[in-house]
Amino acid sequence: MSSDTPCLVRVSCRSGLNVRAGAGARYSLMGLAPFGYIYTITEKKQAGGQVWGKLKGGGWICMTGYTEPIR
Repeated sequence: MSSDTPCLVRVSCRSGLNVRAGAGARYSLMGLAPFGYIYTITEKKQAGGQVWGKLKGGGWICMTGYTEPIR
């Protein structure tokens, strides 16, 4: 799965999400995406059975079960 259509998502994980340098848990940590924040996803990739979204400002978050779409 790969998609280049931008979308908005809200972090729904109470503890926030790790922002990674690439699409997958094996990449280094870059920071934290706090609970409730809304982000623009510029690209999506599937890695390790999960969907990862590339943040407009840089870095990747795991979207599977941890974000909700914003319409």
